Amino acid sequence: MDLRHYRSSILENLESPVSDEAIIDKKSHIFCWAIKVPDKFGNIIILDASGNHRSLEQYDSSIRVFPMLATKSYSDVTIHYCKTNVGRNTVDNPEKNTPMYKELAHIVSGRPKDERVVCFHLPDKEGVERPPHKLNNLLDPKDIGVVTYKSWGESKGINSLRDRTMGIHIGMVFRDSKELSTAIAAQKRMPLEKIKDKERHQVQVNENAEQVYQAMNRLECRKTDNGKALPTDFYLFYPDDKIISELKILMPDVVIKDYTPKYLNKEYSAVIIADKIYEWIKKNNPGKTSIKVIRETLGFTNVRRDTTIWLAVRRYLEQMLPEVGYILPKGARSITPVEDTIIS
Repeated sequence: MDLRHYRSSILENLESPVSDEAIIDKKSHIFCWAIKVPDKFGNIIILDASGNHRSLEQYDSSIRVFPMLATKSYSDVTIHYCKTNVGRNTVDNPEKNTPMYKELAHIVSGRPKDERVVCFHLPDKEGVERPPHKLNNLLDPKDIGVVTYKSWGESKGINSLRDRTMGIHIGMVFRDSKELSTAIAAQKRMPLEKIKDKERHQVQVNENAEQVYQAMNRLECRKTDNGKALPTDFYLFYPDDKIISELKILMPDVVIKDYTPKYLNKEYSAVIIADKIYEWIKKNNPGKTSIKVIRETLGFTNVRRDTTIWLAVRRYLEQMLPEVGYILPKGARSITPVEDTIIS
C-alpha cells in the first residue's frame, strides 16, 4: 500500500500519535489512527453481506461472526471465468498488458446491442498509461463511450451502476505480502514469523473474491425480483480456481462458464473441468464409470493425471458428486453410485 494517496495537511501536522500502531510507507510517511468506542456500548453489530466469509474477521477471536444466509439466488448471474495472470506486474507492463486490453476490447465489441459495460481497473500509477486511455485506443470508434471506468477503490458503496448488466476488469488488486502477513498476525495475535505462505495465499484469494463480489453487486444483480438477482454477466480473469469456490459461497447458484480467450494465454482451469464432469454425470447418470472413460469422453486426456490441476479436479469432484448421488473415494479410479456402497 502506498499511503501517498492519504496525505493531507492534518496528517502531516500530527504531533502526537493517537495509536500505538502505525503504517509507514516507502516514503517514510506515517499514518496513525484510533477507533474509540464509548464504554456504555457492550456490543457493536456490523452488518456486512460478505463479512461472515472474510478470513481476517474470523481470525480475530474477539469478533463473533454469525452466519447470515443469502437472501437471494444468483441463478441468473453468470461469471465467465478465464484462468490467467492479472497482477500489476502484468497489467502495468506495456510489453505484457496489450493482450489483456485486446481481450477486453474483443469482449466489448461482441456485447449485446445497446449494452453498456462497466470496467473495473487498478488505481492509476505514475508512469503507467491510464486504463481508459489505452482501452479506448483499441476500441472500435462506435464502441467508445459505452464503457464506464471505475477503479477497484470505487467498487464499493455506489448505486449509479445498478442498471448495467455487464462487467469486466483490467487487473486485480493484490495486497503486499508483508502487509497481508502483518494483518493476519495482528488478527490472530501471534508472531509474524509463524504466518505461513499457504495461509497468506488463502487470505489473498478470499479478499480478491470479496473484491469481485462487491464490484459485481454494483451492477444490475444488486437488484432482485422474487428473490433472484437480476441477470448480469461478469468476465473474470484470475490465476487461481479457488476464487470460484469463494464466490459460490458468497453468491448462491451463480453460473460459472468457461471463457475461451482470443488474445490471452489461458491455463487449464480445474474448477471448470470439474463442473463439466459434474454436469455430464448429472445428465447421463452413467453408473460406476472409470475416470479414464470420463476423461476420454469429455476430451480431458491432455490434462495429465499427475498434475496439480488434475489433483484439484479430484478434490472438487469429491465434494460435488454426493449432490448427484455419486462418490469418488480418495485414490479410486472410478466414480460409484452411493447406493452401490451401502451395505445391507
